[in-house]
Amino acid sequence: MGVYTIRQAAKFLGVSPQTLRRWEKQGKIIPQRTLGNARRYSKEMLEEIKNARRYSKAVLEEIKKSSFQKATPLRKYSSSLVIIFIVIFLGVLLIILGLFLSYYFKTSSTLISPIPQ
Repeated sequence: MGVYTIRQAAKFLGVSPQTLRRWEKQGKIIPQRTLGNARRYSKEMLEEIKNARRYSKAVLEEIKKSSFQKATPLRKYSSSLVIIFIVIFLGVLLIILGLFLSYYFKTSSTLISPIPQ
């Protein structure tokens, strides 16, 4: 079981020592500490981190290559489509309101009888 200093661990992972400190602060990793409070990283922990990072990069690359990203040209027009949808919706709503009001006033006028003289 190998134990690495922060500098050795950073070199092994291909990151800076500051990145390891930031990951620790964020709670992503918890290194062992010496009596002098220096960080120490086990070989197993570093392998696990390296594999997780490799997997994350592979997933991101796969997403970039996927047809999902290429098959969504509507992103360019999404705001225009929303505006068109709202205008059509409001137009239909006004038509329905107009029909309701015309029906209401036609039926209400027949209910009101003229005042006999």
